Amino acid sequence: MEYMVLIYRDETEAPQFGSPEWEQMMAGFLTFNQRLIDGGHWIDGGGLQTTPSATTVRLSAGTVPKVLDGPYAETKEQLGGFYLVRAETLDEVLDLAKALPIEGAIEIRPLTYRPSGEGDRS
Repeated sequence: MEYMVLIYRDETEAPQFGSPEWEQMMAGFLTFNQRLIDGGHWIDGGGLQTTPSATTVRLSAGTVPKVLDGPYAETKEQLGGFYLVRAETLDEVLDLAKALPIEGAIEIRPLTYRPSGEGDRS
């Protein structure tokens, strides 16, 4: 089964891009990435730019879609990155998520489907 692992944290507490603290944080993620690769869990992943770069499309029945600046999420923690992983069970993904080198919330959701031909389905 495939799972989306969404990483949320307070981006105001994140180290400055390119700083020694940022490099140290990224070293932890590179180690985690290698663990996923070595364990056969890796499908894809990435980090996101901060929320000022976000754009939201708001859809509502019977109205014209609206494009808005910003994420418009009512939370103190922002989505900062994701992994798409392969695992036999939710417990296996939970064990992996507990090893993420981050303070924040990790949301895990099983994928319902991915269009055929997209990525490795083995």
